[in-house]
Amino acid sequence: MEYDRLLNLSTEIGYGLLESGAEIYRVEESIQRILLAYGLTTGEVFAIPNCITVSLVTPEGKALTRVRRMPTHGTDIDLLELYNDLCRHLCVETPSMDEAEARCGAIRGRRRAYPFWVELGAYFLGAAFFTLFFGGTVLDALCGGLCGLSIALCLTFLTRLRTNLFFKTVAGGAVSALLALGLSLIGLGKNVDFITIGALMLLVPGRIGTSSPELGVPVVYAEISQFSAICEVAYGKAGYHPDLSYGSHMFQDMVEADVYYGAINDNSKTRLYRPELLTRYPEVLKDILPGESQELADIVKIHDVSRSGATLTLDAQEGRAVCRIRGEQQTAER
Repeated sequence: MEYDRLLNLSTEIGYGLLESGAEIYRVEESIQRILLAYGLTTGEVFAIPNCITVSLVTPEGKALTRVRRMPTHGTDIDLLELYNDLCRHLCVETPSMDEAEARCGAIRGRRRAYPFWVELGAYFLGAAFFTLFFGGTVLDALCGGLCGLSIALCLTFLTRLRTNLFFKTVAGGAVSALLALGLSLIGLGKNVDFITIGALMLLVPGRIGTSSPELGVPVVYAEISQFSAICEVAYGKAGYHPDLSYGSHMFQDMVEADVYYGAINDNSKTRLYRPELLTRYPEVLKDILPGESQELADIVKIHDVSRSGATLTLDAQEGRAVCRIRGEQQTAER
């Protein structure tokens, strides 16, 4: 077995999955399954949204590692399906390296590029839909679509100037907001707030708790340093499964401060997850932020379980954790 080629192949497939928009757990699990299919039980995979690291130890004891940096990317469902099919084929048939590499290369050559007018149409329709979704009128939706077009043109222009993503996002939002205000002042749009938010949904960041503005809403470690445990949930009821940060941007600080980090995914790794049990305990957001509690009530939930005897037991070596509330059945196991 040519283990260098196997390492490169599995890493490239993982890279393609992540670049196409696959969830982190899917990328890691796919690479692990490919390595196992070819007889390797010593493979280790670590993936975060902007990097993949794959390592293995050959039967002769030689350690091999491959790292791939992931640039800013979007989502391509067609490519994602092709990579998923390739993973299943490799795990079931285990073809030769020549055939596997050829199929992987063929998929990379099928990346689709849309005409500029199609991209403009997508921006227009996306912004118009979100404006209607948030309660705007048909005229508001038209204005939202025009603001979406302004974002597309702004991003295209700044991309040609090789501007970084953070500045492009700020500039696109500013241009869109100014246009929304102007359209409302001339009477074309009635609800400037709906028009603005409908267009800005095209620029909304993907993850809270990151130190990189281009990846999400910035949070520094000092703001969460008093937590005993932090758990991210892959909430999929909105129709998609967002990538979790896995604490990667502040992991060392959390380890040193003995802050437990956990991830709850909607898959077999999560044995039991019952967040509804928290509703039995009082919400205290209004006591902490009395002036802002009404505005944040539908977004932030803080339950006081201090009198419930809540405990968190974890086994770091096995990667398992159980959260219990005294007198209740177990509430989550990861």
